[in-house]
Amino acid sequence: MSGLAEKSQRNSNIELLRIFSMLCIVAYHYFMYGFYSEDLFYTGNKFLSDILGDYGQIGVNLYLLISGYFLTEQRFSLKRLLTVAGQVWFYCWGILLVLTVLGKPPAGLELKYLLFPLTMSHYWFASYYVVLLLLAPALNFFVHRVTQRQHLAAILVMMLIYSVVPTFLRVTFQYTTAGRMVMLYLMAAYVRLYLGKAKLKTHCCLALFWYLCILGFSLFCDVWGQLRQDEAMLLRSMALAKGESFFGHMLTVELLICAVLAKPRHIGWVNRAASLTFGVYLFHENYFISPMWQSVFHTRGFAASPLLILHALGTILAVYLAGSLLDLLRQLTLGKLWGRLLDRFAPPLEARLRACFDRLLAAVNRALGA
Repeated sequence: MSGLAEKSQRNSNIELLRIFSMLCIVAYHYFMYGFYSEDLFYTGNKFLSDILGDYGQIGVNLYLLISGYFLTEQRFSLKRLLTVAGQVWFYCWGILLVLTVLGKPPAGLELKYLLFPLTMSHYWFASYYVVLLLLAPALNFFVHRVTQRQHLAAILVMMLIYSVVPTFLRVTFQYTTAGRMVMLYLMAAYVRLYLGKAKLKTHCCLALFWYLCILGFSLFCDVWGQLRQDEAMLLRSMALAKGESFFGHMLTVELLICAVLAKPRHIGWVNRAASLTFGVYLFHENYFISPMWQSVFHTRGFAASPLLILHALGTILAVYLAGSLLDLLRQLTLGKLWGRLLDRFAPPLEARLRACFDRLLAAVNRALGA
């Protein structure tokens, strides 16, 4: 996750992709929270909402792929896990405190959601990211010990279950999000381990192909739906960009491959901006902040307006920049303090936890052997 970038220099191509993925997520939330579906159905802005706002799950997929790409070569870190927890608590309590001081204390959220935001899914993506961090050692054990063919076979099986079948048969299995997360991790690991010498031009063409498939399907559904007054078709306009979509998965993995294969660059401000993206998510997806799309920006009033594109772009950039500035402030203040505390206490605590875990595994092995 972007807020957890190591101090070593990172490839700015991948960091630019991280920024792009968060912009996709913010744009998605602009339309998801800012309008009801029927607001845009029979307006000239319906296709605009598709191409600009309904790629949020593609942004989520990109985040998971980028995380998997880096975590593949890293060992488990308690500090990384507690850094995520610290960021989540900062936004949960910090935003609540600011709103209370401003005389607008929110109501309707139980205390347990503030004390345990990760386990209570206050932020669903952050909760799943923590699960990914916990699973990473086991997934790394797998990807570094199987052959390339076995690795690819595992990806193909998971794609069949969590991508192909939901896309073409419209059948969704249980635990789809968790399965998709593991599938994307394996895909990112495959990119890192085996595709370092692939041809950039080929994968750029493939990325363009998958994007045009999604775009063409959206346009077809919108034109058909509006001409025939078919709301079901209008609702399906972005089916190929959904989180479980085969086309969306292929597009995101090709984008990652292109970023990896392009000539590596290090641009300081890009990498710094990318380190703020997780904070952008925690800020604008906060339980207390998400109603702002309609209450502050009055999005529904622009549903049929020719100014929607200007309003959307301006609002999305404003929210993104506000989240970035807030997280920069956090990094320079409480983030530094939290980091110093973790530098001091996390390593010995992690050592003790590893020792306890090793003893538990030994006890289980003895019990099974008996």
